[in-house]
Amino acid sequence: MSVVPRERLPVRWFTGLSPKVNPSGPSGYRIATCVDVRRVVDALEARYATDVIVCAPVTPDGKIDPRWGKADWLAVANVADGAVTSWELVEVSWSQLHDEGSSARHHARVARFLLDHQIEAVIADHVGDGMVRMLSTMKIQLLTGAQGDARSAVLTALAA
Repeated sequence: MSVVPRERLPVRWFTGLSPKVNPSGPSGYRIATCVDVRRVVDALEARYATDVIVCAPVTPDGKIDPRWGKADWLAVANVADGAVTSWELVEVSWSQLHDEGSSARHHARVARFLLDHQIEAVIADHVGDGMVRMLSTMKIQLLTGAQGDARSAVLTALAA
């Protein structure tokens, strides 16, 4: 299989024909979809790049917190080519906020954090069934069973 250089990709690609809304027109058909091929390639490259933004619950001493939904601190890490390129600790205080309001409200709080930080994978020791469903719906990868040093656990989970 040969690879076409980016500059030789067609700018537009027509995907087919579909019946016109007004079939009494000249040909009875119109072009169904026009795809910007370069945009599609850029999106695919971004989606399958080796960089990934992950999130893990951490304790003050840098260990994995076993309580994902009740964690007080989360580490947001950018991992590229098997190495942590950035590591940010964010105070979320979910242990206090968890029991304020309904579980749906708490899940919405977690979802907002994940969206705001563009998280692609969650690494944790254990996650409840409701949160598993929510992460699945959001198409965020969940890697459980993490323990010990948080940075090492992130790299180990991603390598598996």
